[in-house]
Amino acid sequence: MNLVLWTTAVTPEHYSVLRALKQMGYDGVELPITRGHAEKFDELGDVLESEGLECTTLTNLPPTSNPADADPAVRARALDDLKWVVDISQRLGSRSVAGPLYGTAGVFTGIGPTPGELARSAEVLHAVCDYSPDTLIALEFLNRFETYMVNTTGKAKQLARTVDAPNLRLVYDTHHAHLEESDHAQAIHEAGSLLSELHFSESHRGTLGTGLVRWPEIVKALGEVRFDGWVMVEAFAKDVQPLAKAAHVWRDVFTSKMNVAREGLAFTKDCFSGNGPRS
Repeated sequence: MNLVLWTTAVTPEHYSVLRALKQMGYDGVELPITRGHAEKFDELGDVLESEGLECTTLTNLPPTSNPADADPAVRARALDDLKWVVDISQRLGSRSVAGPLYGTAGVFTGIGPTPGELARSAEVLHAVCDYSPDTLIALEFLNRFETYMVNTTGKAKQLARTVDAPNLRLVYDTHHAHLEESDHAQAIHEAGSLLSELHFSESHRGTLGTGLVRWPEIVKALGEVRFDGWVMVEAFAKDVQPLAKAAHVWRDVFTSKMNVAREGLAFTKDCFSGNGPRS
């Protein structure tokens, strides 16, 4: 379960959520990582261990730390921030850092990405991959309303080839793919062995199985490529800022957050049970 449904910075007030998710039957959680006191991450790691939850991590970079920026100082801050996230992730027991790590979401130039931007981004990504070879750096493409840099599996794979690092991987988010891909199966096959993580997220960002995402097509393709990575249930809520503003979440499409988690787990298990998804 992705904790972004509750927060962009996990604190002690969210430990009860972790406990509840474990009791529901979740194997792990995806944790948003933001700058803060390092001590809280040590405590969070202890809580995860005591609850028996594994984790992955994700992050977003601000405009002051944009890997694609023309200013070398801004790119240097991007690399420093990504290294810091990797260090914290390792302390939490995560060996995977996901997100739109190639740029800054919510910032637009009015045109598509330039060759220079992609080259600068690839240089920073290669450096962070080289910094921690045992950590998977997983690029998540976003829809056109959240970024102009990387909007499809094909573009993400093209950037990965430019980076050319053995620990670089891709994330497939079903919400973004619903908006940008014309064929889920083709996109998943294109990602192939680079695919390390799935974000199961509905077209409206609410409860899984109640929107327009074509789940049977996705699940069939995942079986064909023999995907064996993490599947994260992901939904957004309007009270989680600044994420809700950045992702344009103006209404909640669910009855309660815990119901999203409970229904999402059941739906995902159905998807991979052999019976197929319920919708």
